[in-house]
Amino acid sequence: MTPPTLQTIADRTKGVLEERRSQMNRSRNPQIVPLPFVSTHTFPAMVAPLPCRRLPCQPSCLPGRRGGSRAWAGFTLIELLICIAIIGALLALLSPVLGKMQDRATSTKCASNLRQIGVSAFSYAGDNNGSLPPAGSPQPIWEEAIWPYAGYSVRPSYPDNCWQATSGGRKNIFHCPVTSRNAAKPVPGLTVCAARYMFGINTGVVGNLSEPTILAKVSQRTKTAMVLETSFGIGGWYYYWQAFGLIPHDGGSNVLFFDGHVEYRKLENIPKEQTDVFWDGTLE
Repeated sequence: MTPPTLQTIADRTKGVLEERRSQMNRSRNPQIVPLPFVSTHTFPAMVAPLPCRRLPCQPSCLPGRRGGSRAWAGFTLIELLICIAIIGALLALLSPVLGKMQDRATSTKCASNLRQIGVSAFSYAGDNNGSLPPAGSPQPIWEEAIWPYAGYSVRPSYPDNCWQATSGGRKNIFHCPVTSRNAAKPVPGLTVCAARYMFGINTGVVGNLSEPTILAKVSQRTKTAMVLETSFGIGGWYYYWQAFGLIPHDGGSNVLFFDGHVEYRKLENIPKEQTDVFWDGTLE
């Protein structure tokens, strides 16, 4: 092979330089943006944005599907067991709170009934020389005596509508929601009376069951109990601590006082001394 001559080399070099000069001239054109090292094509300097178009979702891209031929996949057995375990743990944590909320609601209802009993008793006293009815003898007993003053036009009847813990006992104000559903809780050491009353009037002011209580004799009305929670209709010191006392609300009971207010008391806050003003009402 014959080696190239100097003239041939010079001609080739001149051609390369002209080609480079031509490329440089094209690169200075403002209408064209070169893309070196990527493509030999050229693109306009400003390109209008393409409109956004939402593509339809294909069934095969949904979870729990295979090519769009299956319905939604259900929970596995392990997932169900985990859910049940979590729900059980939450219920275990919430049950004490829910129980206390229910106890508070029933105690509030019981207190509301006692306030209405107080209003009815004072209305009776207004028509009977300022005296409350006797606790039990002579008839009628105190619940029956103030019954019409509670707004009831129909006479009480057992077991349809009365003051004992029966289904009928829930139709009037002479009931506690806890005791009326067979959940009576007696004072420790006592038993629930078979008659299953729910409230008893304090006999400590007069000292017997046959005399009416004269309101004017009660000098410490804000401190003296008028009606307490008992399983029979009498609720003086002896009858509460030795026979019929109830503590249906978280170890305590509601007490209606002679001034008309109702107060919740734990058992340890109910006086055990017979001469206490809580029972007697006439002590200074």
